[in-house]
Amino acid sequence: MVLAGVGYLGTPALVLREAAAFLAMSYLVLTVVRGAKRVRATLAAGVATGLLLLGERDAVWFVDRAWTMMAAGWFWFISMRKPAWTLTERAVAAVAVAALTVTVTAVARPEAWAAFDAAIAERAEATLALAMETLSGESGLTPEMAAALDAVAKGQAFLFPALASLATAAALAMSWWLYSRVSLLGKGAMTPLAKLAFNDHWVWVFVAGLALLAIGGIRPPDRIALNVLVFTGLLFALRGLAVLSFLSGRYRSAVYVGVAITGIVVWPALLGAALVLGLADVWLDTRGLTA
Repeated sequence: MVLAGVGYLGTPALVLREAAAFLAMSYLVLTVVRGAKRVRATLAAGVATGLLLLGERDAVWFVDRAWTMMAAGWFWFISMRKPAWTLTERAVAAVAVAALTVTVTAVARPEAWAAFDAAIAERAEATLALAMETLSGESGLTPEMAAALDAVAKGQAFLFPALASLATAAALAMSWWLYSRVSLLGKGAMTPLAKLAFNDHWVWVFVAGLALLAIGGIRPPDRIALNVLVFTGLLFALRGLAVLSFLSGRYRSAVYVGVAITGIVVWPALLGAALVLGLADVWLDTRGLTA
């Protein structure tokens, strides 16, 4: 999962395989806890077990599955304790508690974290080398393009905790939907984008990230601050898109097309605008006022 769901730090085949393994582990945790209600749920559990066995059993492979089990376990526990919470709230909360657990472990065993971080960096460098070799053979690789690829690879390795956490939250929601479809009543629907919401107090985590970055500067804890900002910032950007989807009404499909085109051309501007809209919704409650 560290490599899955975000399309980074790995070849497409590796990313897809790890994404499938994460969904499989999440589904298995739900099935073990709640039970397989139908025959097809048992068959799906068998397929999930097979997916988990794929891949080279290196350090990343084992950490991947340990993180997945922990996040899925917390997701189930929170779902039991807080059934009124939205799917997004439960998924994000599970990731936050799992990340806190990892942070405590990293503080207690810094050498273990350093070794895993090095493994991630090594995987990123290998992927970068493969991408450069492919591009050099096909159409030539300019120095500017090589520098850009190198910056992207280093940036993604630096931010992999935030990116992996976002991928985890998304996969938890997807695995819950899959379990609902296969194992419960044969029903289950993902929350429409227009209704996506989570606790407003997450804005203070975003503010804390800004404060931590201002205090830390270009020194530790800059990595912690940037990962917090990326995680919460993308959450609020998604919330901003949800507000836009809600306000679009019957023109929603056309707005989606426009957003997709804009994202391809000027994605930083779109991301920034969505972030501002999402943060503003904390105080404006746009969807509540217009409901």
